[in-house]
Amino acid sequence: MRPRSLVPLLCLGLLLAEATLLAQPSRKVPWRNGFVLPAGAQQGTTTEVWVSGRQINRCIGAVFTGSGISAKVLDTFPNPRPLDQLDRYTIRTRVEGVAARLLETLDPEAPDTKVFVELLKRLPKDGRPPWTLEDETVPYVWPRYWHLRKIAEEDTYLLFDEFRRLVYQLYGPPQWRRPPDALLENVLLEVTVEPNAEPGDRELRLMLAGGGLTNPMYFQVGIHPEVFEIEPNCRESHGIADYMNNFEPKVYDVPVVINGQITHSDIDQFRFRAKKGQNLVLKAQARQLVPYLADAVPGWFAAVLTLFDANGKELGYADCFHFDPDPVLYFTVPEDGEYMVEIRDSLFRGREDFVYRLTIAPTPVVESVFPLGLREGTSTTFTLGGRNLPVNEIAVEAVPGLEHIREITQLGGQWLPSPIRFAVDTLPEVIEADGNNVLASAQPVTLPLIVNGRIMQPGEYDFYRFDGKEGDTMVLDVTARSLGSLLDSRIALLDASGKVLAENDDRPALNEKYQSLRLGLQTHDADSYLMTTLPSTGPFFVRIGDAQRNGGPAYGYRLRISSPEPEVVVYSTPPRHQLVAGGIFPI
Repeated sequence: MRPRSLVPLLCLGLLLAEATLLAQPSRKVPWRNGFVLPAGAQQGTTTEVWVSGRQINRCIGAVFTGSGISAKVLDTFPNPRPLDQLDRYTIRTRVEGVAARLLETLDPEAPDTKVFVELLKRLPKDGRPPWTLEDETVPYVWPRYWHLRKIAEEDTYLLFDEFRRLVYQLYGPPQWRRPPDALLENVLLEVTVEPNAEPGDRELRLMLAGGGLTNPMYFQVGIHPEVFEIEPNCRESHGIADYMNNFEPKVYDVPVVINGQITHSDIDQFRFRAKKGQNLVLKAQARQLVPYLADAVPGWFAAVLTLFDANGKELGYADCFHFDPDPVLYFTVPEDGEYMVEIRDSLFRGREDFVYRLTIAPTPVVESVFPLGLREGTSTTFTLGGRNLPVNEIAVEAVPGLEHIREITQLGGQWLPSPIRFAVDTLPEVIEADGNNVLASAQPVTLPLIVNGRIMQPGEYDFYRFDGKEGDTMVLDVTARSLGSLLDSRIALLDASGKVLAENDDRPALNEKYQSLRLGLQTHDADSYLMTTLPSTGPFFVRIGDAQRNGGPAYGYRLRISSPEPEVVVYSTPPRHQLVAGGIFPI
């Protein structure tokens, strides 16, 4: 196991102490990003990007991790104040103007148009309208909402969307006239992605006047054409949107990435063309973009995908992808034609930070990797399983001196939306032997070492035998779920008679005080860890299996059996700090 030295951390602290930043240090940094929309862009494009958050209206720039991507600030939108008489008059005038433009585009003899005209007549000059707007599944908007900058007069759908939003701004319930406190301020960026920019996840931070960087938000560089949703895009609209129920939505050609958001119980539906035999992957990125919502249960946008044919028959449904809450649907196209995909929240919730990226493309998806790592300075071949893979094996070399956890982002020249993660360690390594599924045929191992194995069959156990001395401290450390394996490991130490001496299911926290400070997006720390003192001298056995009694090629693991290894884990909350040249700031 690679020891994690404190020396680089101390050097980093000294360098940070000498850094010249623009702000005075503060324990409490109030500014933060809430969401980014759209949360990505295609290589070689320039896109307007909306960033919403708190105390960010002093933004003077934006920085991204990696190269080939830049941004400039187009406009900032401060905390919207309550509407005064002039504001209400201005919005009411815009409502009337948009309504007039709408009527020019609609068939005056159509029944739905007559209903719309009657509703316009009932719009009051002030106060609340006589119909119930709360029943509408329509979000609020303030007058300078960025999406309205691109209104095309001839586009009926966008016109109606503007009308609907403005009516809510003027007459909607108070909680919908004003965004949540965490999304009060907004910044409009123009983001340029170079054609040769490396695809994948980046971190976006805003730079503020007077100093400081906001918390990071995900922004993805993609390889497929991208579009932004146009409301209304659901046949189940209500109230004043009824006349749009027979709308003819835009039909997209695949591959495509659709950017949007689910607001106030919204349901978004998109049509796409596909050809017989295509192996499409419909992948929603939602929690990956905004991992945690402090005042939502569950604490993230729990997206759901449903696939329909042209006649409305359901062809597929997904609310997750194994242990990942972001859903993925595999779809082998049965016939040439149009299909529809629907995305919504599993609990029919919705708010402005329920942002998503929906990819419809024949992208490669890696579901299983074996082994999950190798020893530093060696090479091996990984065996892969999944969907649309250009190759089933890949040669890997563990160059010394790099990160402990490494990633493979391309396979056979194709970009992987979800990279292959593998571990590189310094201990000797072995591959599990066949037939080690019972105690009597346990695989003998010499310590210290790391075993690369798999639980291939449901209900199966793997056994390993080693010789130990009384009083020795022994560590059994499993790395599986943290590398993308489906294994929910359960590990046990047995004596020579098969009696269980110690057992562990989920890795305990390093310190109860920091129980909540888990790494990344992993809410279930399913990897096992056990440290115990051997009670006698002689043979001992290690048993490992899946806690849910599952198994298969995707249930790989790395099992370290050794004495305790030095290890340092550093947490930083919040993930940004402001220092003054020559000063000291505790982390």
